[in-house]
Amino acid sequence: MKFGSEGAVLFRAEECASEVISSPKTLESEIFRRYEDGTWDDGLIVVTEVVHAARATILVSGGKDSTVELSGAVDAVGLAAAESGLEVVKSQNIATQILARGNLTPLFRSMGIRKRFLHRAELDRRGVEPFDSPQYSLELAEVDYEDFS
Repeated sequence: MKFGSEGAVLFRAEECASEVISSPKTLESEIFRRYEDGTWDDGLIVVTEVVHAARATILVSGGKDSTVELSGAVDAVGLAAAESGLEVVKSQNIATQILARGNLTPLFRSMGIRKRFLHRAELDRRGVEPFDSPQYSLELAEVDYEDFS
C-alpha cells in the first residue's frame, strides 16, 4: 500500500460495540455547577462514548510517500482478521501501525467546556476540527484491493 499524504489513515474495526454515558443531562448539569462555583478546571474533558472493537487494523502515514507491504490472507480491501496472521513485511515512514489486533478501544468522543466571548459557556464536543472544515477532506467510496496497491 502507498499513502499519498502525511496523516493519511487506513482504519478498519470489526465487531464493534459502543458504550455511552447513561445520563448526559445529569452530567452536563454537574459539570456546569462545578464550573460556575470554580471547582471545574475548564481545560478538562469528559469521555462520553467509547467504541470497543474485537479486532482493528490502523495504519497512519508519516509522510506523503509512506508505504507498507503486508503478508497473510487478505480480503477484498487488502486487510485481514486477527487469526489470519497478517504481518508487515516492509514499511517506510508509517507513523502508526496496528495490525489485526484484538480487544482494542480505538475510538471515543469527549466533551468539555467551551468559553465564548460575550456568551454563556457551553458544553461542546472536543477533539479534531469537524470534517466540513477546509483543513480536512472526507470521501466515502467503495474500494477494492487495487485501490491499495
